[in-house]
Amino acid sequence: MNLRTKSNYKITNAISFLMSFSSALVFVFLPLYFYHVGVNLVNIGVIVAISVVATNIVKLIAGSFVDHYDRRNIMLVGGIIMALTNLSLAFFVSETFFILRGIAYGIGAAIFYPAYISYVWDISVKRRLSTFGAIRSTYRHLGLILAPLIGGLIIYLSGFITLFYTSFIVGILTMGLLFMLT
Repeated sequence: MNLRTKSNYKITNAISFLMSFSSALVFVFLPLYFYHVGVNLVNIGVIVAISVVATNIVKLIAGSFVDHYDRRNIMLVGGIIMALTNLSLAFFVSETFFILRGIAYGIGAAIFYPAYISYVWDISVKRRLSTFGAIRSTYRHLGLILAPLIGGLIIYLSGFITLFYTSFIVGILTMGLLFMLT
């Protein structure tokens, strides 16, 4: 089966945009939300650091799974974990929960991204990797640029809870795109 189709290329670019947008909707405002619900500044740093450490430890393990199993299913599991952890912020506000949520989000990201990058590698023409990488990076950064603007507007008009629901919906819709990949 030929993976190098225009459809797969366009879908992976859309996934790149939407995943960065969904994640950035939460991550840009997460320290502000933590402060808003009464988490002190030192603990905010600890919570964020634990999430980053969890992501990088699990990436090492997840990479080997990607090589042996269906990447689309692995991306689906990781993406759903990320979306659900963003949604969970609407329901819990303890510091212990925020730490556990950071670890779970890190696991989801560590599962999703190695599978996604591996798939993108397969659909890219090897002599044009730099061009494909630059285009995909533009889509990803567009999500990172728009998220603070739209997220700030959502918080201003409706609050943090609506922001978390929005991130969840975008994340789940993005996972729907995975079924369109060949």
